[in-house]
Parts: sequence; structure tokens; C-alpha cells
Amino acid sequence: MILGASVLLRQEGRLLFEVQKPAKWTHAPGGEFIIGIGCIGGRVELGESALEALQREALEEIGCTVLLDTPGSPFFMGPDGSVRMLDPRETREVEEGILFLWEGSGPDLIKGGQVAVFSGTAQGHPRPVGLPAIIGLDLETLFECRACGLTVGEVLDRGAILMERQAVPRNARLAPVDTAKVVVALPEEFKRRVRRR
Repeated sequence: MILGASVLLRQEGRLLFEVQKPAKWTHAPGGEFIIGIGCIGGRVELGESALEALQREALEEIGCTVLLDTPGSPFFMGPDGSVRMLDPRETREVEEGILFLWEGSGPDLIKGGQVAVFSGTAQGHPRPVGLPAIIGLDLETLFECRACGLTVGEVLDRGAILMERQAVPRNARLAPVDTAKVVVALPEEFKRRVRRR
């Protein structure tokens, strides 16, 4: 059952990620903040399709809609980190336009609940409407955020863009969360599928 929808959202050669709200920021042992960055998206409400939820969330969070890619055959990442292509029977049951599905595990996730991940481009001028900030960076920098916890200042030095509604500390370390965390954990052959978008 699909409970969430998110998007690998491209804008001007970068992927756009939401910056988590300050209530979710944590402190590293050195005292600096650790700030989660995740893909644009959210919960699927009663009566919505995953795509409808995605477009609603995009409007609420960044003030524009998404033009979807045509992704080809979707794949699935299970709670144990295993990844497989969906078989034709499963594909018929999956909403068109989905790049992949993932199911996580943990205390704040519903067992069996899945997130549908789309890919596409922003239609209009994204800005942080319902978010503290949006950060745009390339996939390789996202992967490095997981490996070494780059700071906001370091990613900006590498060409990232930051659109702020609330100030984001430049010495805060960035950590992929939710779908962004799943993307960096994908095996290399599936990362290649994501990179092609």
C-alpha cells in the first residue's frame, strides 16, 4: 500500500531537496546542527493517488507543480535494503510514472507502507513556501553528504544553491533523510538508473 509520494526533482542541472524544519534539527557531538535534507513530497491522503499527492505536496512546499519523466520499468527497495525489478504482474498494479517504490522499517513507519518515487522537472519557479529552505545540488554531492556529512557552506562552495525562508546555519552538517537516504543507499546499478534521469 502506497502511503507516501516523493520526487527526484531537477531544476537547472541540480536536484532540489527540502530542508527539514528546525524542530527536527539535531546536534552533532561538536555542537553544530545536523539538518536532514529530503525529496519534495509527503503523505498520500485518503482518496488521492500517489501522483495527486505529489502534485499537492509540491504546490504546498515549493509553489509549483512537477512535469514527470517517463521512467521505464520501476524497481522496488525493501526494508532490508534489497533491490529488485518489479515483475510484469506487479508493474500492472503500479501507478504510471513511478520510478521506484521503497518500503522502510523503523518506529515511525507503518509496516508494509511504501513510498512512490517519481522523477521530473519543476514547472515554474520553485521557492520555499511551506519549508524553511530548499537546497539544490547534484547527485554526487548528495552521495558525499551521506559519506562525510558535508556542511551547508561546503555544498554551496561546490555550486549548490540555497533558497531560504528561514536562515540555515552554514556550519550545519547535511544528512539525507527518507527518499534521499534511500537513493544514496541504492546499489550501483540502480544508482545508474537514477543518474540517467
